[in-house]
Amino acid sequence: MEEPVEPRRLESFVTVAEKQHFARAADRLHLAPSALSAQVRALESHLGVRLIDPRAHLSGRPARPGRDRRGSARHSRSATNRRMFVR
Repeated sequence: MEEPVEPRRLESFVTVAEKQHFARAADRLHLAPSALSAQVRALESHLGVRLIDPRAHLSGRPARPGRDRRGSARHSRSATNRRMFVR
């Protein structure tokens, strides 16, 4: 059985994809850019797909698989947030 995705990694990817900039996303999440980058890389490794375009370096522009998964990642993030507050 596959391990579930950690919500903080999902949040990191969604924020980078929305902001399309690692430094601004890191600011919003109150993380160092290197910690944010590590979380996104860990998610990419977990999923086995490149989510952020490596040629975009600091811009954080999603790669094609990242663009394809951005909507479902936002939905998963919202569902996770609702479960955390409905206890």
